[in-house]
This record gives sequence, structure tokens and C-alpha cells, in this order.
Amino acid sequence: MYISLNWLKSFISLKKFSGDIILKETTSVDTLLQYYKFPVNQLTLAGFEIEDITCIRDELAANIVIEIDTTPNRSDVNNMVGFSRELQSLMNFPLQKFSTYPNIDQIPTYLGFSKSGLKNERLASSEISSIFFQQLSNVNIKDSPPWLKKRLTSVNINPTNNIIDLTNYSMAEWGQPMQVYDLDKIAKLTQTDQNNNLTISIRNAYSNETFIASNNVSYELTGENLLITANNIPIGIAGIIGSADTLVDENTTTLLLECGHFDTKRIRQSTKRLGLRTEVASLYEKGISLITPRLAFQHTLKLLNLITNAKVKHSHILFKTNSKLSQRILSIQFTNVNKILGSIKTNSSSSSINLTRSEILECFKRLNFNVINVTSGNVLLTIPEYRTHDIESEIDVIEEIGRIYGFNKFLPILPSTKSLGKISGEQKFIELTRKFLISNSFNELIEYSLVLGKAGQNQSLLNPLSQEYSSLRTTLLPNIIETIQYNIKQRNECISGFEIGRVFNKNLNTEATMVAGIFGGQSYRSEWTNQYQTLSWYEAKATINNLLQALNIDLEWSQIKSNLSPQFHLGRSAVLHRDSKELGVFTQIHPLYAKQNNLPTSLFLFELNLTQISKLDLIKTKKYERFSIYPKITKDISFEVSNTITVDQFISNVKALVQKQETENIFIELELFDNYQNPKLLSSRILGLTLTYKSLTKTLLTADIDDITSNIVDDVNSLLNI
Repeated sequence: MYISLNWLKSFISLKKFSGDIILKETTSVDTLLQYYKFPVNQLTLAGFEIEDITCIRDELAANIVIEIDTTPNRSDVNNMVGFSRELQSLMNFPLQKFSTYPNIDQIPTYLGFSKSGLKNERLASSEISSIFFQQLSNVNIKDSPPWLKKRLTSVNINPTNNIIDLTNYSMAEWGQPMQVYDLDKIAKLTQTDQNNNLTISIRNAYSNETFIASNNVSYELTGENLLITANNIPIGIAGIIGSADTLVDENTTTLLLECGHFDTKRIRQSTKRLGLRTEVASLYEKGISLITPRLAFQHTLKLLNLITNAKVKHSHILFKTNSKLSQRILSIQFTNVNKILGSIKTNSSSSSINLTRSEILECFKRLNFNVINVTSGNVLLTIPEYRTHDIESEIDVIEEIGRIYGFNKFLPILPSTKSLGKISGEQKFIELTRKFLISNSFNELIEYSLVLGKAGQNQSLLNPLSQEYSSLRTTLLPNIIETIQYNIKQRNECISGFEIGRVFNKNLNTEATMVAGIFGGQSYRSEWTNQYQTLSWYEAKATINNLLQALNIDLEWSQIKSNLSPQFHLGRSAVLHRDSKELGVFTQIHPLYAKQNNLPTSLFLFELNLTQISKLDLIKTKKYERFSIYPKITKDISFEVSNTITVDQFISNVKALVQKQETENIFIELELFDNYQNPKLLSSRILGLTLTYKSLTKTLLTADIDDITSNIVDDVNSLLNI
């Protein structure tokens, strides 16, 4: 945004220092800024970035033009009126009391036209707050007066003619776009009389309706585009661009002036679908105050009458509105102001003071915040309508107090805290998981959360950047498989990898942190004399058990009955759960999918929900016991178990029986060492168990454990109905 100091003087009284300076002979930027005491440093402290300062000199005087970059939440200052209002608040400069232009009445806060013949309608559309139309006749198209050209040039706008220049002037001064149409062309387009049979209205575009814009490009519209129409014929896309058939040219004598307030979201979506960005649409997207359109409309009409000698037809003014000005009332605690902003610097280095109540109220006055009620502890105030889009809560008001008073006047001391931050349970799991996997030769992978949209698999975005990133992922596994495929094509044989990232679930309206990994696929031999072999399912499962042991959690394993995906082997997929709550999966790549995509068949994948695991009470408390100094005794036993009983079920039941045989001096550990399937007997299998006996008080003898072993065998046989 460009700010002209000579233009700015029309709104505020810039203070001058004592001294004589001949402005028309001065080209020094520093001298002119000093002359006007323009607060460059204060603007920077208040959040405005000064991009450039230039000096423009003509035969009468010198002018300073400042290029300023504002933050996105301050769209209200992207014009001369708004910036002068902001400068008045920051520097406490007085506003000018005289009219901006000679022979022009003070701008009213309402449309004070005669109500005779006035058409006032309520809008059905929620995307329009207000819109004004005005017919003007006897328009004389010519060059703009020198003062108008000079002001437009100073803010980097090239003059065209008096009509176009006035609409550009409105945008620069008020931040309010205006659209002008040739009324004679509209009458010809609609084949009607502009005085009697012309009806201006607003409607949504029809599906596949075409529109030729003023840039001579044809656009295909949808039902979400809003149109300005004359007798139902489009003459403009609301808030974006006008029609090529109604452009103003040097032969124009009658005008239709449009000024509206449109929904920012609707304009943004419409411009993106059309692939069309205009300066008009950009202003609407940033947001415009509800009161700005009527002020700018009234002002522009008077300038049109003054510069073009146009006759305003009061009986043809059309005003539509769908909203009322809303007041935002906030309560501000004085203690919160001083608690957040801190103490003020004083001349004494050993003392400091807080903002007083009168100083805080003075800041509200400069900000044009209307104070409703003041008590000893708080103040109730009303936020001006032009600031309601960025002042929403108490903390926003406190920030404004700091800007107005000056952040540089507060002591740079960090606020004290009585409590120290700590790492969440989920973050602990993330760090432990990452540490374990990296120490076990896994490579960490980093992928996008946005993926290619596939029907029924991922959560589609309403406003995607591109088709490749049109959905949010619901699992990490497909991305990992694609990464491994890419690495294998690049002859990178290092396959073990993992990713820790977020996934999204629309049905549950949640997102969670997951860890997923892939490993295996490479041949190895344990000794030089052995043959090469690949990782087995049980060896891969042991890797996951080691991970769970490193996390100090205990999960149950169950076979998955329904296939996760065609990519995975149904018979070699397991779900990890606790109390019927699914917390992860472990699976092997499907042989057919591996063959089709040139992948090893011995690839194993896993995925764990770290968010859910951290919320459950699964962390086992580490208990350290005294180590036995006496030798241990082991016994191997085996049982024929039906295939209808899973290994986990069998081990759990045997552990319960073993615990019953333990005594105060004898402890028993149970471990599975064999799982043999007889090819001739598929209904059952042989499970071998190792019982390890320990004592903390004596050396155990065979006679001490024979009876216990016999009891365990008898109990297990009874359990198996043998």
C-alpha cells in the first residue's frame, strides 16, 4: 500500500517542528519526514513494515510517498481513510475539522436522499450485506482534474479518464471497490427503456452459463457464482468483474454506479473456481467494514456530480440490505492488562510502575473504543465496527493497548511462572519409539499428510491445492509402500524404514499420531556355512514384541478376519489390541501384490496408534527384584493342542495354572520354545514349553520340582480334556 503525505494531510494535522523550510525546493526525504514529524519508527513498532520511502517534487511542493506492508488481519488500514484513523490513534494527531474538498458537504453516516421513488428491498442471499445502485445522466467523459491525477499517481495508479479514475480513487481512499456500467449499453442489451422497464437484480448463475468479462475472456459459471443482472441478463460477476458488453467508453453519457458489500468467503471461492483475480476481488477477500460502502458511495456520487457534471436521479436509487450493524462488547480486567504487558520503564533503574487506569482509558479513547462502564476492577467497552474482524477477545484489546502506549516503553522481562512444562505421555512414546527403531537400523521417513484422493480411502478436502494433494490420509502404510517401491527402483536396497505422523478420521472427527514401519525383504545368513534365508513371520513378530517391550507396554495379538487391503496377506495379518480396543496392526505384504510391483515377498509392515496407547493405562510399572544367586532348573514339557485354540490363548491359560503352583520360595517362568505342525495331522499341533524354576533361598533339587511339574502337566491335560 502507498501512502501520500500530501493526501494524508487532508485527514489529519501533521505536526511541524519550528523552522523555515521551502517545501518546493526540498527533495530530502529525511528533511520532509522531520518537517511533518512523520512517525516512521513508531509505525514499525506498531506492526507496519516500511518497504520504501520516495520523494516526488513538482512546481508547487514536494511530496513524500511511503510504501507500507500491513498484516493480513488489518484490512481496515489498506486505504487512506483507515490509515489516517490508525495514525491518529498511534500518534494522537488531531483529525482535520474542515471538509476534505471545497464546496462539498461533510460526508454523512447515512444516505440522506429523498425517499420519493426510493426502492428498498431485503436480500434473500446471505452473501451480500448491502448493495447500492445509482443512475446518472449527462455524464461528460474527459480527463480528470490535475489534483485527482496527482493523487492517483502518488499511489502508483495510472489515470485513465474521470469516471474510471473516480472508481480507483474510491478504492485508494476508502478501500471500497466501485463498478460502473454504461446504461445505454445495458438498455440496448436488454432491449428496454432504461427509465421505465429496466430491472436491476442479483441472482446465482445458472449451471454452465457463460459470461464474457471486461477482459474479453469467456468464463463458464456455476451455481455458486453471484451475478448482477439487468432484466435477468448478466452485466457483472458480483464483487469480481464487469461485463465486456457494458464497459464505459468515451461515448458514454449515462451511467449505472454499483457499490456493494459481499461475503469474503464467497468471493474467494468464486475467484478460485474461475481462475480470475482482480483488484476488486482482492479487496473484498480481505474484508471491508459494513459502514464503508454507504460512506464511499455517497462521497463518490458527490465527486461524480462535481467533476463530470452528471445529474443524479434520486428516484432511481436502489438500496438493498441483508444485515444490521452488530456491536461487540468486551470486558477488560485492569489486572490482566498489567499482568500481560508488564511494568513500565522509569528513570530509576531500580523501580518500575504499572499502567494506571487513566492511562488505559486514554488508550481506549485514542482507539475510538466506546467506554460503557468503568469499575475499580474492569471496564466495559464497545469495539468499533471497522475493528470487529480482528478484535475478538480481551487479549486482542490488551495487545492494542501495548501498541498505542508503545511496546518499547515496557520492561523487557519474561513473565514468571510457578509451574514447569513437561513432556506429554504421547510425546514420550514418540521419542521412545523413534529411539528404538533408529537403534535397530530403521530409517526415518517423512511424508506429506496430504495424499492423492481415492474414493472411500482418504478424507477429501473441499479446497485442495491440486489433485495430487486432494485428501487427508487415514493410514500411514500406503505412503510407506510407495516410498519403498521408489527406493527399490532407484537400486536402494536398504528397505527398513518408519514414519511417525498424523492421520485423520472424519467419522470420529479425530486425528491421531501413528507410527508405521516396514522391514524385511533382504536375504541373510546367520553363519558363513548356512544357506541364505529371509525373515520369517515369527522373527518379524519378535521385532514388534521388542518394540512393545521397549515402550514397556503389554498388548494382545489376534488374527484379523477381514482383509486390511489387497496389498496385505490375509492369513498373516494380526491386530494388536487391549480390552477389545484396536491399537495397531501387523501384516505381511501380499505375494500377488509383491509380484506385480516387483517387491520382495518377505516384507512386513506394522502400524501403532501412539495417541490411543498414551491415553490408556497400559504402561507397566518397572519393578526391580533381588537377583537369585542360586542355580535354576529347567524342564521341557509338550502338549498336543487343537488348532481351534490360538497360541496366545493356550499360553495365557497355562500361565494361570503355573502361578497356582508357585510358592513363597519357588518362582516359575514359562516360555514357548516349539510350535510343530504335523503335515499328516492338520487338526492339532505340538506346543513345547520350557518351565524355569528359581529360588531366592536355596539350591533347588530335582525332588523339589518333580511334584510341581507333575501337577502342572495334570492341570493342563485337564484343561485340554486329555
